[in-house]
Amino acid sequence: MRKRRLTSRRKQKRAKTLIIVSTICLTFVMTVTYASFQQNLNISGTSTITKKPGAASTIKDMVSAKPNELYIDNNGDVRYYGENPNNYVTFNNELWRIIGVLDDMVKIIRSTALPDILTANGETIGNESCWKPSPSTPEYCENLIQWSMNGTNNWTNATLYRYLNGAYYNSISTDSKNMIAQETWYLGGPTTSNYNTLTTSEYYAIERSSNVYSGNPTQIKQNIGLLYVSDLFYSGGSKYMGQIPGLGFETYLSGFLYWFQTPLSDNNNKVLSIEFMIKQDPRLAVLTAKATDGELHDFHKYSGLPVIRPTLYLKENVEIIDGSGSQSDPFILK
Repeated sequence: MRKRRLTSRRKQKRAKTLIIVSTICLTFVMTVTYASFQQNLNISGTSTITKKPGAASTIKDMVSAKPNELYIDNNGDVRYYGENPNNYVTFNNELWRIIGVLDDMVKIIRSTALPDILTANGETIGNESCWKPSPSTPEYCENLIQWSMNGTNNWTNATLYRYLNGAYYNSISTDSKNMIAQETWYLGGPTTSNYNTLTTSEYYAIERSSNVYSGNPTQIKQNIGLLYVSDLFYSGGSKYMGQIPGLGFETYLSGFLYWFQTPLSDNNNKVLSIEFMIKQDPRLAVLTAKATDGELHDFHKYSGLPVIRPTLYLKENVEIIDGSGSQSDPFILK
């Protein structure tokens, strides 16, 4: 009887020990599991909060949903195109337009030209131009903004380069200035004989080539520049990649006489400008970097004088946080 009682007590003691050990193990496992879960939750939560897509990713994601506004060109860049796509964006408390995502960077251009200006920080960047359309009409005067007051097409010495990256850049709001990426801009260009015969794709290639006038640089790091000819042509849509835009060309970049970034490579004082004839027929024009009254009047007496539309790239961390991109509801950047 005594032996049976001892055996029973041992069994009870072993059972209690097993229960205690099991409880300790279970508690340990639950603690470790919860800690791991909590850590994963924190990581996941942090990732969700901090990892937000930049504006470039946002625009790329819209390509398939908006084929009537966006397309991928033959260089793999995303382009807005057409007469009035929803590519308006607020920048510097003004309306600008998104050209697209080029080299994985968002490129934008001011929706309208800058006001006429004759001097900036004491430097002359233009002069008043006056002419009489006919002997019976009054004299007509405008401020003529020059590409370069020294008359050469070396962009690093150009008046507009200094103005855009000096006085104008410094006038931009601090928040917007912090969004601007200092990037490489290309300075290649066509020749006097082929500037009006190159296709859109050919312009893109030659702008990024070493085709420059002897002594001129092929590229430059800058904050603000001007529109490329290829940007204008690509804005007409994919059908223009392999041809020269002509009658019926529709683009949100239309306008009369504004300066391009693109110089000629076989002449040290010639640069490109643009005019749009009736029914949107774009014509490239060759002007001297310091355009003369006679040159402009012979070019197109009623189209006005060359103006500036600043163009720039946004930093990779800039996001689109609101807006539909329409003129009344432009994209909001942060």
